[in-house]
Amino acid sequence: MLSTLICTRLLSRTPQQLWRGGARSNPTNTLIRFKPIRNYHTSNKFSARTRYFYAVMMGTAAGIIMWKNSVKAHALFGYGEKKPVQKPEDVVWDDVRKDIVGLLEMEVDDDIDSLGPILVRLAWHACGTYHQYQKDGGSGGATMRFKPESADDANNGLENARNMLEVVKKNHPGASYADIWTFAGGVAIEEMGGPKITWRPGRIDSKSGDACPPVLS
Repeated sequence: MLSTLICTRLLSRTPQQLWRGGARSNPTNTLIRFKPIRNYHTSNKFSARTRYFYAVMMGTAAGIIMWKNSVKAHALFGYGEKKPVQKPEDVVWDDVRKDIVGLLEMEVDDDIDSLGPILVRLAWHACGTYHQYQKDGGSGGATMRFKPESADDANNGLENARNMLEVVKKNHPGASYADIWTFAGGVAIEEMGGPKITWRPGRIDSKSGDACPPVLS
């Protein structure tokens, strides 16, 4: 946009005007002189529409060149370098476990000895919506992120568990929320002295609340 405006400004002036402007800023410059030409402000060949068209084209080209050079500089010096998108198959679940264990070791307050129970409750409530006859609900989709499931009275307080696990999601973006929630529940049980929980990844997150299971009366 800036390069387009500059080109438009330059093309809106005659060479004589540009020379006079340059002479004021550098009176000793006698090496470059513009030859007088006809005033193309009134020429059909250089109409206002034509000058604007060429200005847009030149400005766009200049902007592309500047952008490419900026990308090269970022690659060379590391400025603004983006991390590659992590794929689900690239998630190292041992590292995810370490992050979850770190959350369990955090000191919350005097009334809560461990975050383990609320992580177990989150996993249980995410799984507990499965309907064996209608074959909907369940932990797949992580639909508790959306209403009406997130606003269900049975899920009061679980937003705290979901918010705590956001740091795990940030560190491992290839892992789905559904996998993180259920995995966190299993890790919590094991870390609190419970049995080994058999678990495997592969759940896919839903994109909207349309996937929330129906509320049964």
